[in-house]
Amino acid sequence: ASGLFQISPSDWSADGRFLAYTSTALGTSDVWVLPLFGDRKPFSLVQTQFTETGAVFSPDVRWIAYTTNESGQPNVVIQPFPGTGRKYQVSTNGGGQPVWRADGKELFYLGADGTMMAVPIDATGQFDAGVPRALFPTGAASVFIASQTYAVTKDGKRFLVNSRPGQSNLAPLTVVVNWTA
Repeated sequence: ASGLFQISPSDWSADGRFLAYTSTALGTSDVWVLPLFGDRKPFSLVQTQFTETGAVFSPDVRWIAYTTNESGQPNVVIQPFPGTGRKYQVSTNGGGQPVWRADGKELFYLGADGTMMAVPIDATGQFDAGVPRALFPTGAASVFIASQTYAVTKDGKRFLVNSRPGQSNLAPLTVVVNWTA
């Protein structure tokens, strides 16, 4: 892809019917979906003057979460899929890179400072997102990118995070040469 146009896949629906991706062109990013059946014609899920990126489907494929800077800073929102409907902002003080737990009852994301956050989700009836809680600092480099920098096990108990090397509190290593002299 050139610097003027780039496509970054972000998720494949659990039923194998849809592929979500971020389309970046001329400094703006939008969320698109490619149906993998029928005429396979891509459609825009979110196409605004704001930056939207990193969409992920809920396990039941009824919801889709993504990052947007519509509020002035990157935040995670969830909306019904497919179609339109009310957007629910689930991050409170900035965030990005959402990932659903395999049962759909929790959504993880990176807070603005790189802290791993978790939000309980109840979508059995009317959509309800609980209060986000901090899990642990990750040292992740950026929360507002199209690709994930972490992975979560299906039960949501273990994480693999691509993070920046941190400052070590270990004493420096001293090498003595010619120590017998």
